[in-house]
Amino acid sequence: MSRYYEKKFFEKLMTLEGDKLTNTANDNGGLTHFGLTQKDNPTIDVIHITPQQANDYYYNEYYQRYKIETIENDTLAFQVFQLYVNFSPSTATRILQKAINSLCGEKIDEDGLFGEKTLSRLNNERLIQKIMFEQIRQYSKRVKEQPNQIDFLVGWVNRAILSTI
Repeated sequence: MSRYYEKKFFEKLMTLEGDKLTNTANDNGGLTHFGLTQKDNPTIDVIHITPQQANDYYYNEYYQRYKIETIENDTLAFQVFQLYVNFSPSTATRILQKAINSLCGEKIDEDGLFGEKTLSRLNNERLIQKIMFEQIRQYSKRVKEQPNQIDFLVGWVNRAILSTI
């Protein structure tokens, strides 16, 4: 496991996700521990998961799968990592693709598919602010579609901002 990931990403992610077992009313994720929801991770026992098991899961399922280590800027790398943790893979990828298209000359398809075209354009520090805005826009869209999620909007916006510092 990457030493950088071990020391930085999981600790910072826990400041956003929290390390307590929760089952908050109106939270679409339901039962959650270390940011992992039982609903989205039925093969994991989120009640009894240890910090090391959660860390290993995040490393394997997000950090490695989405090739976060190839992103040179540490802030941008963490921002991309937490996008995939917080959104479905297709939604996270669309957020990235929209941000990329707002900056780069040659447009890429906003198809939600994470591939070489998306990955090859992620080493641009100017993306940090664009991704943050797209993330907040996606949270606003979620609340518009699901008004019962309004209680979480301030926390989500804070998450988007805090992931950039």
